[in-house]
Amino acid sequence: MPLLVYGLNHKTATLEIRSRVAFAEPDRDRALRSLKQNVPKAREAVIVSTCNRLEIHTVIEQRDTEDISTWLAKERNISRAELDFVSYQYWDDAAILHVYRVAAGLDSQIIGEPQILGQVRDAYRSSGTLGLLGPRLKLLGDLAIRTAKDVRNKSGIGEKPVSVAFATVKMVEQVFSKVENISFLLIGAGDNIASVAAHLDSHGAKQLTIANRTHSRAIELANKYAATTLAFEDIASRLGSFDVVISSTANDKTLLGKAEFVSALDQRKNKPMLVVDLAVPRDIEETVQDLDDIYLVTIDSLTDIIRDNLTQRREAAQVAQSLIEQAAASYSPELRIAGSGTLVSNWRDQQLAIRDKQVDKALSRIKSGDRVEDVVNRLGRDLTNQLTHKPTVLLREAIATNDLASLEFIRRFFDIPMSDIPAIDGTADE
Repeated sequence: MPLLVYGLNHKTATLEIRSRVAFAEPDRDRALRSLKQNVPKAREAVIVSTCNRLEIHTVIEQRDTEDISTWLAKERNISRAELDFVSYQYWDDAAILHVYRVAAGLDSQIIGEPQILGQVRDAYRSSGTLGLLGPRLKLLGDLAIRTAKDVRNKSGIGEKPVSVAFATVKMVEQVFSKVENISFLLIGAGDNIASVAAHLDSHGAKQLTIANRTHSRAIELANKYAATTLAFEDIASRLGSFDVVISSTANDKTLLGKAEFVSALDQRKNKPMLVVDLAVPRDIEETVQDLDDIYLVTIDSLTDIIRDNLTQRREAAQVAQSLIEQAAASYSPELRIAGSGTLVSNWRDQQLAIRDKQVDKALSRIKSGDRVEDVVNRLGRDLTNQLTHKPTVLLREAIATNDLASLEFIRRFFDIPMSDIPAIDGTADE
């Protein structure tokens, strides 16, 4: 049966359409059960739903997407025409390669972003819990996740930050090494500060304080990360309490100037501070950078870093693509190996039974009083004879019948040097 990836993403569909078709995590399991009930041709299925993509990975009886797209259109109350215009389909080998690329972050809006790996893992785990993960998709998920980890380790694709929030956190780590014992003041409650707070929390920051002109919004954001809040009018007087100040407001004039930081440094007995100004126009007066114990970083300097890092990520993506192509090529062989598990286990059981029988005989001889040295020597001979009898018969038959394919297999299976295989055409080697 064909393997299909059917979906849409940030490259093919607008945010409005992606929002309409997305499944929130609590709703994904219900959607999977609905898919199983309404599209019986889909024997295995996974739904990967993020802010940037909605994909259905499936093993399906027929090579068409009509049932899948009809189900999705009805499920999300969107027309088939809209779906057909923005959707893509990948089949078999192309589907495998695509899933590997998605898991590794090569198909993401920000190349190499790490969150997608966890999202793919969760999606496959949910399908497994619901009994929708058969042998083909289970293997695909396992290998895609393994490859994504390998790609991140070998290509360096995720090492350089390429978002303002991530770059800010990396800057903090460069100055202070670890964020756990560092006190942070985040000024503002918009997207930039919310993203910085999320990144700091995920990196283990414990001392977050949020100040915003509308205090209720500061409280709302602080509640997400067990942070404290600070009244906006108290920022200047409390400035010296913080090791790191990160500001991103919509003020049309400077929020904090040199005088406030001179006072803060006096409170801190000149203990250094990192100040990150993400606002446009500036929240922090430019002359603050003249103070010896203040390290001021602006959105412009972060943007330059991000631009350079994006270039390095694109170069790493070329290495990652090569690794993914090599790994994707191993899917079909791995699937065949997985499907022959009984054959392999039966062969091993047969060999182990021969070993156990001969060992039991040897132990009985020792108990009967035979010399241990004689028993061990005989065990070696008997075990060798038992294990090599059948291969020897097959090897002789292959030589006698000029069976080149069997000879080559036996040579590889038992790692026999080529020089030990006799000439088969009836003439001796010269």
